[in-house]
Amino acid sequence: MLLARLRELGAAHERFAQHDVAAMRDAPAPFIVLHLAHRKRLLHGCWVCQRAQESVMLHSSLMRQEGAREAFAASEEKLRLNMRDFRWPKIVVEEKLNRRKSTWMKQNEKWMKKWEISMRDCPNTNGDIKKARSKKEDNAQGAAENASEKMAGFTSTVCYGATSFSSRLCTPSLARLHFWRHRHTFSACSSSPLKLAIFLGVSCMKAQQYVKPKFIGWRSACIRADGRNDQICEEQQSERPYAAAPTVRKFQKRLRIADVNGGPEQGLERIGERLSVRGWVRTCRMQRSITFIEVNDGSCISNLQCVMGSDVDGYDKVQSGLITTGASIFIDGVLVASEGSKQKVELKATKLILIGSSDPATFPVQKKKTSREYLRSVAHMRPRTNTFGAVSRVRNALAYATHKFFQDMGFVWVASPIITASDCEGAGQQFCATTLIPSSQEDTGCQISKIPGTKDGSIDWSQDFFGKPAFLTVSGQLNAEAYASALCDVYTFGPTFRAENSNTSRHLAEFWIIGAMIEPELAFANLNDDMACATAYLQYVLRYILDNCKEDMEFFNNWIEKGIIARLNNVAEKDFVQLTYTDAVNLLLKAKKKFQFPVKWGCDLQSEHERYITEEAFSGSPVIVTDYPKDIKAFYMRLNADGKTVAAMDVLVPKVGELIGGSQREDRLESLESRMEELGLNKETYWWYLDLRRYGSVPHAGFGLGFERLVQFATGMDNIRDVIPFPRTPGSAEF
Repeated sequence: MLLARLRELGAAHERFAQHDVAAMRDAPAPFIVLHLAHRKRLLHGCWVCQRAQESVMLHSSLMRQEGAREAFAASEEKLRLNMRDFRWPKIVVEEKLNRRKSTWMKQNEKWMKKWEISMRDCPNTNGDIKKARSKKEDNAQGAAENASEKMAGFTSTVCYGATSFSSRLCTPSLARLHFWRHRHTFSACSSSPLKLAIFLGVSCMKAQQYVKPKFIGWRSACIRADGRNDQICEEQQSERPYAAAPTVRKFQKRLRIADVNGGPEQGLERIGERLSVRGWVRTCRMQRSITFIEVNDGSCISNLQCVMGSDVDGYDKVQSGLITTGASIFIDGVLVASEGSKQKVELKATKLILIGSSDPATFPVQKKKTSREYLRSVAHMRPRTNTFGAVSRVRNALAYATHKFFQDMGFVWVASPIITASDCEGAGQQFCATTLIPSSQEDTGCQISKIPGTKDGSIDWSQDFFGKPAFLTVSGQLNAEAYASALCDVYTFGPTFRAENSNTSRHLAEFWIIGAMIEPELAFANLNDDMACATAYLQYVLRYILDNCKEDMEFFNNWIEKGIIARLNNVAEKDFVQLTYTDAVNLLLKAKKKFQFPVKWGCDLQSEHERYITEEAFSGSPVIVTDYPKDIKAFYMRLNADGKTVAAMDVLVPKVGELIGGSQREDRLESLESRMEELGLNKETYWWYLDLRRYGSVPHAGFGLGFERLVQFATGMDNIRDVIPFPRTPGSAEF
């Protein structure tokens, strides 16, 4: 009777979708109908059997007859209790239930006999079935479920109501949704009980993918499943009595313009897809019968051209002049092949929504050539330009590649402190961090007389926040050494600050550092290990951006620095040249070139010296200079046997000069203390650093890299202020 009723429902539909039938043959689980809804006479409940063992064929994937009968009997009882306890429509409870109560079991007996032959191949579960039979009636459902779980992974339960049944249940409304959208397939399968059961099962399983089944009403379920705000079904089902608070929906990656324009086919593989784009207007060109809007969402340099006619929903915003450069919009449409030559695809718009307007008269970044100096004054808007958008994406890629390299190499990331009482470099160029002077913008009128002092006129640091002088760190290296003494290989990647009153194109008062400013720190390592790590790291990150930021790198190659891609390839592929500091000085003394800064042994090499060595002397190859004089290097570098030089190294690259600086650290306590006394450093301030040499000292080395200098090298930007989002320089602290 039940099967006949289902066939009657599908008799009116004649179309047949062959691909849906193929999908049914691979359906993960069969489902059996238990009850019909009141209004639409569609599926309103189901009994679920989970996936069988893979060795059992699809036609033998139902439970054996006796086990199915026990499970069904328990399911029916639970269904009856649910329909009584929860306030379902009266016509279901009062008319349908009582009238069909006496015939349901007979129908199920008849139903299961049709598959009795198929049941013989299922695993033997007689013992579990007997256990289920021995249970009392009120616990039949649980016993049947326990038995079926052991039957090759089967699970039976009622998909009709209470939240205590199973977290994988689907509401009848959701099953109805999938059923209605595939009603033609239902008609084609109504002649086969097995295919019909599978199809109804897919209806429920598809619905489970959309929403949580425990609380969603019919209308909201339709909206979630279909993805539109249109009314899908005329029936409005009330909220269930056991409704709970809505859960947070699953977050998914958003479609970006880079996903459309990127790839070898530049979007041609997406032709015909309906897309929704959110971004900012670059240009808007109106013609007689058509309007072109170029939109960019920051994911790539190239824009997405959107084409719309006057019949598009929201076109009135275009006519009113609100779609201007800088405005944020939402456009929905279909991707089509472009008739123009500048792009291969374009979006044929069907709907336009203005999200945020932009005054074209005052918009700071107009579509015209603008100087870098001006853009620094509007640093909050300059990311919308092609240049600074590309710099930001390459900067992000370099940061990601940095973490990926060290994580893949087994390094542990360490967050070094920003505030410290130690001076890593020993140069004294640090920002003081104190609360003795105004601590907020509202309290800038503090008088000097209010700053606490001692009897001799000095500042009373004991009343400060930390009880002693504290500074913003210039490096995280010393802290990284502490963790390397326990974790072997570590690295830091954090902000550092140097109060160096420099206004050159390669210095900032604030910069992010990778190395001995990342510092990686390598335990049980010497200078050779340090150079090998620095070389591998630099070549890795350069190859990464060349492979993953091709559009941005081509932009830099065409508009910022001609030949930058070839220059980066040289560094990424060529072997590094190695020479000592003494050999480098001799090479400079023999050079037929006049330098602004004179060269002699013991001087610190300047940028012009470093660039000559790598660009001219070695024809663009990267160079590593080692064994610098101890007087121009920091106190923590290991003293060489000659007593004059230290085990230090600098990596020089074309156009920039020094890019990486590193050394083997002094691991001998006596030598380190002697060096600190020589430089006049207070050993009490570095007591913890000396402890690392007292307790289990090991040879270790590391290097540091100014991250902005790396970005500058990779993008070809002339000024380092243009490769950091909001630069801090002497006299400038805006934004």
